[in-house]
Amino acid sequence: MNKRVSIAGAAILLSFAVVLAASPQKSTPPAGTDAGTGTIAGTVKDHHGVPVGGAGVTAMNISTHQMRTGDTDGTGSFSFEGLPEGEYQVTASARDLLAKTDRVHVKDHHVSTVHFKLKVNLGPTGAPK
Repeated sequence: MNKRVSIAGAAILLSFAVVLAASPQKSTPPAGTDAGTGTIAGTVKDHHGVPVGGAGVTAMNISTHQMRTGDTDGTGSFSFEGLPEGEYQVTASARDLLAKTDRVHVKDHHVSTVHFKLKVNLGPTGAPK
């Protein structure tokens, strides 16, 4: 009788193992990875379409108000990686140009792009500041 119980028990355990192996598994990323994060990337150009190097760019998560800041490179490009999913307000600004803001949605493992074309900041006399 003991042999029958242990054979039956082994058969039940084997059945569970087969069912678990066949079931879809939810992948858990290893510790230290950026699960649930994405990237905002883009460019800043002036009103003539010339890239603006050294422009300041800020990305603010609208829900948490957490901010990331950086500058464009010599080609006017910027990138913020590892941002938590959500809605962001992105602002670009540069000397003598009017700042511009846009909204972008960050999705898990996606690159959301935003391209800015900044106008000249004219003073009260109509001349560039």
